[in-house]
Amino acid sequence: MFYLQDKKSFAHLKHFLKWLYKCTKKDKMNNRKLHGMKKENIMKQNKVIQIAIFGVIFLISLFIWNYTLVGRNNQGVTETQQPTFPLLTISVDGKDINELHGYQGDVDASLIRDSITPVYENQVKVILKDATEDISVVSYKLYDTDNKTVLGNGDTAFHKGKEKSTANIQIKERLENGKTYLMELCVKQDNKTIRYFTRIIYGTSFHLKECLNFAEKFHNAALTEGNTEFISQYLETAEGTTSNNLSNVTLKSTQEAVSYATLKPQVESIYPATVKEISDNVTSVELRYILSAENSDGTKQYYQATEYFRIRYAKDRMYLLNYERNMEAYMRYDTIDRSNNRILLGIGSNQKQVVSKKGGKKVFVTGGAGGIGKAIVEAFCKLNYQVAFCDKNELEGQQTAQATGAQFYPVDLNSKEALELCLQNIFKEWGDIDIIINNAGVCEFTSGVHYFTCVGSTPQKSKQHEYLRKNH
Repeated sequence: MFYLQDKKSFAHLKHFLKWLYKCTKKDKMNNRKLHGMKKENIMKQNKVIQIAIFGVIFLISLFIWNYTLVGRNNQGVTETQQPTFPLLTISVDGKDINELHGYQGDVDASLIRDSITPVYENQVKVILKDATEDISVVSYKLYDTDNKTVLGNGDTAFHKGKEKSTANIQIKERLENGKTYLMELCVKQDNKTIRYFTRIIYGTSFHLKECLNFAEKFHNAALTEGNTEFISQYLETAEGTTSNNLSNVTLKSTQEAVSYATLKPQVESIYPATVKEISDNVTSVELRYILSAENSDGTKQYYQATEYFRIRYAKDRMYLLNYERNMEAYMRYDTIDRSNNRILLGIGSNQKQVVSKKGGKKVFVTGGAGGIGKAIVEAFCKLNYQVAFCDKNELEGQQTAQATGAQFYPVDLNSKEALELCLQNIFKEWGDIDIIINNAGVCEFTSGVHYFTCVGSTPQKSKQHEYLRKNH
């Protein structure tokens, strides 16, 4: 309790109370403003978080869409697996020729006519690539012209080098001049016997080295500018011919087409030459290689090329009796032009067929590389069916696939494991098979895969097939 003694003291107290009231009111207003600012900042932060979450969801959705609709369905390049069996190559006159692929199981050797090897002084030099260390010996069997009668056999040790192993096989049996035999070569890898086959012919007056040198010279001249004079002397171009079709070139093509026109390709890899036929004066040789060339936009395009030469040797000059070059562009994922609804196929056969994966029935044919099997493949492809086939002849299989648009699987039908793996791959890609044509070979599948019983060999009867799926 206190007393105000005069008016002046009362006035001071009044001013103090007013000041205190104003300060209290100001603090309340400041608190309200501060609370409003905090609330506004929180709202802004929430908006930023929402925008960030939406952006992340959009990016994830874009990635999933690109993978499912673009990336997964347009695999332009894929790494191929290393060959299961090592490759065997023959060396003659210092030239590597006739790259042989291995087989396991029973093989009808009479059907293997991919190559022929000239033999001098009863000796064959073989080169083994991509082999494991446990391969130390190569065995041979020599068959007569009936491909059944064994004339002789023997073993030869490999001389191991850094990148390859070589063996000089000395044939003990006496060979007749100009006669063709069948040679079977065997090696053992991981306790498995791998068999290679080639025809051999004995002679003393072959001119393989000269013919191979000529083929390589013509091949290099076509790839190099300024060699028109050398090439033109062998061409048989008709007057008025103007076509520069690079997919198929012959002696009747133009000089410009033989020289790849404006493509300017580079050799990426080349395989050993394959000798198809040989005699004292005439040799047929096939060269296979991979080319690359840059498109107008700077993108590198790859091509598979095959050259066939039929050459006659003479002391004064070489005669080119026949020449044919086939060239096929490898399919690239970026050649699909969605905006214009088209596929840019590039250089290749004009009979190429492109079939949608979603359209038509799915057909699988065994032994479809040649003969009746090839005719069946062609018939179904003309009906726009989705066709896959298998065959042990890899070269003919690739040619049939390129001509028809069907999918080719190199499979030896004598190996049930290889056929099972082939069917597993087809089911992974297709999901199902509507028609199966058991054109060649009989195979019983192990449990856990697929069992098939095919009835008939025509498109109509093949619908009667039954299949039992397990674990699928």
